Amino acid sequence: MSATRPPRLAEWLLRRSLGQRPNTPWVLAELGEEYQERRSEGGIPAWLWYWRQAIGVALRVRWARRRGEEARVQEERRRRGSMRQEIRVALRTLLRRPLLTGAIVVTVGTAIAATTVAYAVVDSVLLEALPFAEPDRLVAMWEVNERAPTRRNVVSPANVIAWREELSKVDRVAALLELSARETSGDEPEQIGLMLATPDYFTAVGARPVLGRLYGAGDDAPAAPSVAVLSEQYWRRRFGGDPGVIGRILTINGGPSEVIGVLDDRFDFQPRFGISRVDGRDVWMPHRWPATARQADGRYLQVIGQLAPGATALQAEQEAKVLADRLAESFPERQQGWSVQVLPLKTEVVGDVRGLLTMVFGAVAFVLVIACANVANLLLTRAAERRREMAVRAALGAGRGRLLRQLLVESGLLSLAGGLGGLALAVWGVGLVRRALPELPRIGAVGIDGSVIGFVALATVGTALLFGLTPALQLPDGRQAGRLSDRSGTGDRRVRWTRAGLVGAQVALSFMLLVGAGLLIRSLVNRLDADLGIDPRDVTTGEVALRGTDRTEEQRTAFFEQAVERVAALPGVTAATAGSIVPMSGAGQGQSFWPQDRPIPRPADRPSAHVRWVHHAYHEVMGIRLIEGRYLAGSDRADAPTVVVINASGAAELWPGESAVGKRIGMEWYGTLDAEVVGVVADVRLTGPDDVSPGITLYWDHRQAGNPSSMTLIARGPSSAEAFAPSLRAAVRELDATIPVYNVRSMEELFGATIARARFTTVALAVFAALALALAALGLYAVMAYLTAQREREIGVRMALGADRGSVRWLVTRQALFTSIPALAVGALGAIGLARLLGSLVFGVDPWDPLTFGLAGLVIGGAALLAAWVPARRATRIDPVVAMREQ
Repeated sequence: MSATRPPRLAEWLLRRSLGQRPNTPWVLAELGEEYQERRSEGGIPAWLWYWRQAIGVALRVRWARRRGEEARVQEERRRRGSMRQEIRVALRTLLRRPLLTGAIVVTVGTAIAATTVAYAVVDSVLLEALPFAEPDRLVAMWEVNERAPTRRNVVSPANVIAWREELSKVDRVAALLELSARETSGDEPEQIGLMLATPDYFTAVGARPVLGRLYGAGDDAPAAPSVAVLSEQYWRRRFGGDPGVIGRILTINGGPSEVIGVLDDRFDFQPRFGISRVDGRDVWMPHRWPATARQADGRYLQVIGQLAPGATALQAEQEAKVLADRLAESFPERQQGWSVQVLPLKTEVVGDVRGLLTMVFGAVAFVLVIACANVANLLLTRAAERRREMAVRAALGAGRGRLLRQLLVESGLLSLAGGLGGLALAVWGVGLVRRALPELPRIGAVGIDGSVIGFVALATVGTALLFGLTPALQLPDGRQAGRLSDRSGTGDRRVRWTRAGLVGAQVALSFMLLVGAGLLIRSLVNRLDADLGIDPRDVTTGEVALRGTDRTEEQRTAFFEQAVERVAALPGVTAATAGSIVPMSGAGQGQSFWPQDRPIPRPADRPSAHVRWVHHAYHEVMGIRLIEGRYLAGSDRADAPTVVVINASGAAELWPGESAVGKRIGMEWYGTLDAEVVGVVADVRLTGPDDVSPGITLYWDHRQAGNPSSMTLIARGPSSAEAFAPSLRAAVRELDATIPVYNVRSMEELFGATIARARFTTVALAVFAALALALAALGLYAVMAYLTAQREREIGVRMALGADRGSVRWLVTRQALFTSIPALAVGALGAIGLARLLGSLVFGVDPWDPLTFGLAGLVIGGAALLAAWVPARRATRIDPVVAMREQ
């Protein structure tokens, strides 16, 4: 180190004291040069000088930092004290007007509660990812046939095997089949939901057991011992959550199966097409491929695929379609006319509820906006009353920022109280929605979680800003600070326009919601009045399955015939019958066929029909009207010529302009069925009132053709399914004590389930529309009351000059109409767009129905007149002398 360099320790002290400032190198260089000059006069004096500089700089910097820190602390304390003071002032101000404060808190709380419930549903159903491992890689795979009644179809085992072996864009292909089964190891036989799934399913979704293990490769081998995995819900319901259930033997469809594990319910998947007709999937067992799987032409499997890394659903679909074309060339009888559709699994699970939930959430958001506009109007009125107070505070030195902060503190407290109340109310609302819409996808996952609480916090802050900033329009500026006696009539033009705009927005949004609610109410009435093709009154149904028993076809037929006879003999039953599938039960069965009076078409060109195997009295008991020919009869036994009954739409489609009676139909069903059409019956809406395109339905006598393993017993007469259920179960138990009767429901219950979603949407939108209308009327009333009070002097002068009470009432009412009519025009344009968005929810009514629009306009107009009537009536009681003296 050079002796001419300043003392290293002193230099370090300087550098440490100055820190990383831009001028630090410059200061050190200047002091270094001064040090060099002083060394010429003597080394020790220069050394002492440099140390004095270093210590002085260190002390000054230290002192400055300390003073700055103390100033910051004092400023922070001042700010905290100021904030506490502003909160205390805001609380005193709000408590001086308890009715106004309470009205605002209730309004905001109700709107936030409704919005929170809607968001909780949207978040769980639409926004949250599926609780599976790598959910973005999971897809649903379907076969597609343009000629099939449902177009999208389940998959044949042969195609599942082909997809597994030849698709490179899909790593795993899992097959699932939902059934129902008899479980008879307990004291009472029970019909359970049984899911047959290949082990690939558990691997694809990353499933984990709660207890034991899940079945895997080898457990699905034909010779492997039968094993079962319980669902978590069934384990807790049936076995009380007993960990000792592992190793227990269940008797399922007459065969023993060992329980090896319990599946976490988060990894359950609800199939779109199943033939279980039992709520829930209680037991999972490995699906075992039959020896003829590669040649099977039946389609009954639902398929979930796991995409290869980097692949998309569209790429997988394109590859699968190429494979489908090759299979159609190799197996024309089985594959011609069939293609493939691949969809993200989230899209499949959500189904068709995305538009519904989006619309409901939008309606609730409208209510929240209306509530904020209403509160803003109330606060504007309150701000006008506090104009003198604000002018005094401004004159005493309070700036606009300080006054604005005070208003925001008040609105923040109001919004916070409303948000907390809304959150508490939303907890109850979420439970209500879960009970009202049990069939909504993923409804069990709906709840109040961190995301929902975050939404409430955001909504609380947003509402505070929305209605808190509006009164700032009336804050005095420097030029107005001294105008302590401002009595400017109707107030500032900007404020008047703001108030009118807020009311107009409420009226427009309310009109939109009223039109939407009106369309849905009329649609619901049309659904309730729709001709279903059956008479659902006083009809009770109960399902019976013989699957897994050792009965022959003849014994199954005899069992169902005897069951119908026993049910018909029960007290209160006027008639009884049975059918493989009853209307509106959520199940279906389709089969291709061909008319025999023309050349037999290729399999790909054959029409498809809804197929029903029924007891011969089915049509009479269900109230299905006969149009031509005859019903099925008791004489149509197994040894009699095979006959079939067709619906009217099917007859018109197959033989337009001709009589269908006497025609012959062929259908592949365990051989070829060749049957004569003996009757034409009215169309039945098989899936509910929205089923306006019934297609072709064929009714076969179960003794001649079907021999189904399950049937639904139908009894006409009982008024209560719940009260009749024990008698129905006892009648079947007399025939076989191991056969349970399940899904005992009335036809009216089944009908109610088909319109549950439409009913919920209608009620929800009607409630939101009524709430919006009440808020809009309240807002309009507040504005008219304020404006009337501001115009007391003008009204007094008019009355002193001879104006009668009618003209005064018209003066006030005209203001309300001038605000409402333009808003109605804007709302009408929005209502037209909303009507288009309602889409399939509108039933039997034109989305632009003039009656609905006209009634909504009359309701809004009536509410506006009612809101203006009280201030107008009050205006007529003004004493002109008193009004002019007070002014």
